[in-house]
Amino acid sequence: PQPTKKNNSLVGILLVALLAAIGYIIYDKTQDKKVDVLSQKKDEVIQNLDSAKTELQLMFDDASSRIDSISTTNVQLQGDLATRNAEIVKMKQSIGSILKKKNATDQELKDAKDMISQLNGKIDDLFVEVAKLKGENEKLTGENVALSNEKNSLIGEKKNLETDLATKESENANLNEKVDVA
Repeated sequence: PQPTKKNNSLVGILLVALLAAIGYIIYDKTQDKKVDVLSQKKDEVIQNLDSAKTELQLMFDDASSRIDSISTTNVQLQGDLATRNAEIVKMKQSIGSILKKKNATDQELKDAKDMISQLNGKIDDLFVEVAKLKGENEKLTGENVALSNEKNSLIGEKKNLETDLATKESENANLNEKVDVA
């Protein structure tokens, strides 16, 4: 009767150890699944943050190119205005030199009269152009301010996304460490 008690005790201990091992294996597999799910969610969040960051970078690049385009156009218009102004100054000098002559011929006076007519036409055109350019400049200034505000907003969003990305990468590192430990 005693060897049967020892066998029963040994079988009981082995049975408890077997059940404990099975329980541990099931628990371990459950933890692995949880870690896998968390890892997948983390990867999705990181991927979403990366795509949002890329989208913001594209928007920022577009806004920057629009600002550069506006600046280039403004410089070109200023150059055209300076050229016209130089032509007007040259005509004024020619007219002034003819009128200063005491013995100016009828042809020179006629040429001076024609140049004065041309000068008045150029001045009128210049006033129209200046008014047009002022309107465009105001429009471009408004767009520039809007683009600058948009740029600043995008920079802020980019910083937030970078912070979120860093946080998610830190969480990812922690999860990877847990997976390694598991």
